[in-house]
Amino acid sequence: GVTANETGVTIDGNSQRDAGNYTATAHLKDGYYMWPDYTTDSTKDISWSIGKRTPQPTDIVVTPPTNAVYDGSRKEATAELDSKYTGAGAITISKYVNPDTGEEVQPINAGTYTVYVKVAGGTNFNAATSLNRTGLWNFTIAKAEQNAPVGLGASAPTSSSGKGKIN
Repeated sequence: GVTANETGVTIDGNSQRDAGNYTATAHLKDGYYMWPDYTTDSTKDISWSIGKRTPQPTDIVVTPPTNAVYDGSRKEATAELDSKYTGAGAITISKYVNPDTGEEVQPINAGTYTVYVKVAGGTNFNAATSLNRTGLWNFTIAKAEQNAPVGLGASAPTSSSGKGKIN
C-alpha cells in the first residue's frame, strides 16, 4: 500500500489486499507541516491500485489421484488455489500428457502422466489456460497385480513331435 516516511503525516485507506482501485488519504499532523508542493491543506487523497495477478504454477496445488493402480477406470488429479491466495476463478485439470511422447492422453492405463491446469479469471487473478509445474505435477498409475491362473497343469508330450499340452 501507500506508506509515509515523514513524521508529520499519517495515512489511512492504504492497506488493501484485493485487486482494484483505491484512494488513501494522507493527513498532516498539527504543527508547522506542509506538503512538498508547499500547500498546507490538512489532507491529500492519493489514488493507487492493485492489479490482477497472472497465475503461476506455484500458486496452484495439484493433488494426484488416490489408489492409482490400474483397474480400467480413469484416475483424476485435483487442483486448487494455494490457501495464501483468494479470488481466482474455477481451477480445473485441462489435460493429461504422456511425458515421454508429449501426447495428450487419458489417465487410464499404467504409466506416468503430467498434469496441466486451467485457471478461469477471477477478482484477483487473470485467466491461464495451460499451466504446468515441470517434473512436479506428475503421477504414476501402477500396474495391477496379477496372480497366476490356478487349476492348470501340464502334460508330457504324447507323440514323437515332442509337444505337450496345458490341461
